[in-house]
Amino acid sequence: MTLFARAPRRRAAAAAATAALALALVAPAALAAPTAAPSGAAHADDADRPGAPAFGSGTTLPRPARWLGGPSRAALVPQPASVPGALPVAPDVAPTAEPGAEPEPLGPYELRLTPESEQIADYWYWAMGLAVTVEGLPGYYATTLVDHGPDGRSVVLGQGIAEPDGTLTVRVRQPDWDAALGVHTIEATNFQGYSGSTTVEVVRWDGWAETGTASPSRVDRERLQYEPVVSRGTGFEPGEPIDAVLFDPDENALPLYGARPLVARADGSFVYALKASSGGLTPGEYRVLMFGRRTGHAVDADFFLTVDGRDRRVGTVTFDTPRTTVSDLRGQSGTADAGVVYSITGVRPFALLDIFLRDAKGIDNYLGRGRADGEGRFRTSVAGAGAIAGRYQLRVFNTRTQDFTRGNLTVTEDDGTMPPQPTLTLSRPRLSRLDLMDPDRGVRIVGTGYIPGQVVELYVKDGYRRPMSTRPITTLVRHADADGTVRFHLVADRRPATGTWGVEVEGWLWNSVVQRSTLEVTR
Repeated sequence: MTLFARAPRRRAAAAAATAALALALVAPAALAAPTAAPSGAAHADDADRPGAPAFGSGTTLPRPARWLGGPSRAALVPQPASVPGALPVAPDVAPTAEPGAEPEPLGPYELRLTPESEQIADYWYWAMGLAVTVEGLPGYYATTLVDHGPDGRSVVLGQGIAEPDGTLTVRVRQPDWDAALGVHTIEATNFQGYSGSTTVEVVRWDGWAETGTASPSRVDRERLQYEPVVSRGTGFEPGEPIDAVLFDPDENALPLYGARPLVARADGSFVYALKASSGGLTPGEYRVLMFGRRTGHAVDADFFLTVDGRDRRVGTVTFDTPRTTVSDLRGQSGTADAGVVYSITGVRPFALLDIFLRDAKGIDNYLGRGRADGEGRFRTSVAGAGAIAGRYQLRVFNTRTQDFTRGNLTVTEDDGTMPPQPTLTLSRPRLSRLDLMDPDRGVRIVGTGYIPGQVVELYVKDGYRRPMSTRPITTLVRHADADGTVRFHLVADRRPATGTWGVEVEGWLWNSVVQRSTLEVTR
């Protein structure tokens, strides 16, 4: 195999289906269901009652339509009002208009916005959202909703399309859980010149979210199509109406419904079981938020969605000489005794493998494709005339599952010495989402080994190669100093997903140094 055919960037498919999260929701079942109950409907109290119907017998509801855009998570158009719990109302809040009052006529290009309440708690605005009705649009016209806070900050809440009668009812969510207190102006505009606004007062929420349970706490995403995750919360009033929302790893929100209204049980607990109608959901941490309408009591229950439970053996990479010299690596490849010989063992029999070599500059070179034998083994050699001293890494990808294994190789000069290597340093390799959004904190990233004055770019992406939103965007490009050092200050402008993010610093010149690290973001 020959080195240094520059490989394209590998991009794992970003599971776009996660945004809509086509969930077949299993509604909780009553202990004593009335005779008029829909056939096959289950209820919350049956989740752990002996003789309860099997999960999955509940009614599958229509999937909510999805917003386009939104600053950090997508809001969702709520279900029709005929669905129980479709429009949750903030507790102890009077309606915005007197019943029976005649609305004022609209002027040309004027829109009327009506929120479900004139006052909303900051936590409720972030977690559950606020339903807003827009009137005055021509049928099928689009509009954008923007929140103007009392602190001068404006955020786009999302976009929606009017019904044929020119009305639009949407649920919008504030991207920041600690939105500024006071009067917020919600404005609706579109490209045709239609505009209108309303105001909502954001007040402090005095409660806190307790921790509930989810069983199982880890589940295979394909198994979730057949066996539900059951979330449990306590501390509610008996019979209290409950609103439930599912947050995916990117903090997109999906309101949860049932065939019957969601209410707490006689002992003040609440149980919700859900399944997925698709096996293509994004793996990661999911969160079910349960919110009591009367008490304002909130409970969070987390579970982790893992990848498919298929045969995912990726094997082991072993070099015959894990430390070698430049002359040895520059030999001729193609035979078992030329270049540096390596072996791959423990993969699935006859697995098709893509093989890459990450060289001393951090550049991925595609070596080719090979197939394991009947015992899951593969053996060959690697060589390249342009090899330099440094640290190399061989990566072997399973073409079916996209899992990979790796093996490290150290290449020295012929006299055994190792030249100075480029370095990449993160001031804080692990921090919370709020710290990452704080301009006075963030993460300071320093890279060395670049050409003085060279343009160097910073990439921060999740496991699906989706970039992190940062502020300002210009912080992602810098010039190296006279000593070849480049410095970045990373600050996120939207709440990033928790988990491991890949950090990559790369010079713009061909064959330039590419360095990689990871950043762990916590809640």
